[in-house]
Amino acid sequence: MARTSEALRRELADSVAGQEGGGRRYPAVLKRRATAYATERRAAGSTTAVVAAELGLAHVTLSRWMAASETTFRPVELAPAKLPASPRLVVVSPSGFRIEGLALTDVVDLLRAMA
Repeated sequence: MARTSEALRRELADSVAGQEGGGRRYPAVLKRRATAYATERRAAGSTTAVVAAELGLAHVTLSRWMAASETTFRPVELAPAKLPASPRLVVVSPSGFRIEGLALTDVVDLLRAMA
């Protein structure tokens, strides 16, 4: 585990070498590897702060990467929509005349008769 953290620490440092100031840009592949490593270490009982120190990262940086990598979706169960046996439709004419409670076939017949 120590070799893994040292190698990953070197890769992370090398990837931002030459970048000045805050807001360093780490490659996405290294972010994924760092979060996978941190997840594994956290499962073993380590804290995010300790893992961040092992990798030479700011605690906030690793915490953000881990939060971004977590799945925010939760499984849901879909149920079919319950529609009335024969849905009733409403037809409103341009002049405001309204006919309610029609079946689809009745609407089709009405529209054909109006055409």
